[in-house]
Amino acid sequence: MKHGGVGVMVWVCFAGDTVVDLFKIEGILNQHGVHSILQRYAIPSGLRLAGPSFIFQQDNDSKHTSRLCKGYLTKKESDGVLRQMTWPPQSPDLNPIKMVWGELDRRVKAKGPTSAKHLWELLQFCWTTIPGDYLLKLIKRMPRVCKAVIKAKATEPSDILQEAQVQLIPNNKCNSPSWYNGDGDSGGPLMCKEPNARIFSVVGITSWGSGCAQARSPAFIHLPNTF
Repeated sequence: MKHGGVGVMVWVCFAGDTVVDLFKIEGILNQHGVHSILQRYAIPSGLRLAGPSFIFQQDNDSKHTSRLCKGYLTKKESDGVLRQMTWPPQSPDLNPIKMVWGELDRRVKAKGPTSAKHLWELLQFCWTTIPGDYLLKLIKRMPRVCKAVIKAKATEPSDILQEAQVQLIPNNKCNSPSWYNGDGDSGGPLMCKEPNARIFSVVGITSWGSGCAQARSPAFIHLPNTF
């Protein structure tokens, strides 16, 4: 998580209405780091929260699907420790943890972290304040979300530019404490077409965001000429 030019990388998980303690990641996370997290935190947390044969869900990040990590999880599955949920490719935004990240991000930024140390302290505190009923709502919405994706046949990313109407929100509202109050960028292009034009043009660069299409967490768009 980033704020004001400083960042802290953490691992988290939740089950039902309960979260586990944050784990701070030092340095660059690779497959060996993920393997260590699975051994020391993820699997013990799942057993503690849900018991044996709990359903383990994660996205298809290359570190998660490495031979080392997949082999470890497959062994645990054969031992009856857990069951791996099959996760479709190219669909990380379906992961409910993305919504939890967004909620945590808003709570932390509302308190204005001033340093990496302060950010870490706020992360730990705000993580414990996320209500259990909010977590349950995220879980209960998953069948509806998955059905909508299946109905739209959105199983694979499109090679064709997609078009949608979006609402422009004033900068002062986006940057207010009750809304985004955020920073950062991810670099995705925003393409638009003038009413009488024949082609689309790049008019903006999509900024970093909390989750996908959440209330009071709109996308930030930077003008290309500012880079």
